[in-house]
Amino acid sequence: MSAKKIKMTASELKYQYEETQSPVLFFSRNNMRAAGDTMRNFRTPQKGTFLRYDGEKVEVWALFRKVKTSQYGGLLAGIFARADCRYLGANREALELD
Repeated sequence: MSAKKIKMTASELKYQYEETQSPVLFFSRNNMRAAGDTMRNFRTPQKGTFLRYDGEKVEVWALFRKVKTSQYGGLLAGIFARADCRYLGANREALELD
């Protein structure tokens, strides 16, 4: 029996993040409310590569907003490592999308 391949959506990314990270800060109700975000504001994450400060390249999911709704930033909401869903920030310059 083969494993079912899960399609990555914003909700699936949130679920994976909550399962692997503690404490959950990025998708917390208070943080999303402060930024003016809801889960509907996010679109399907895109695959990419993120260049860390130490020079290491990390495979990532880049989560974008559908429209600029936040006073705290643009369309890029956050970058998450594909391996363990760690939040790596929102540095657009270090991101290469596939």
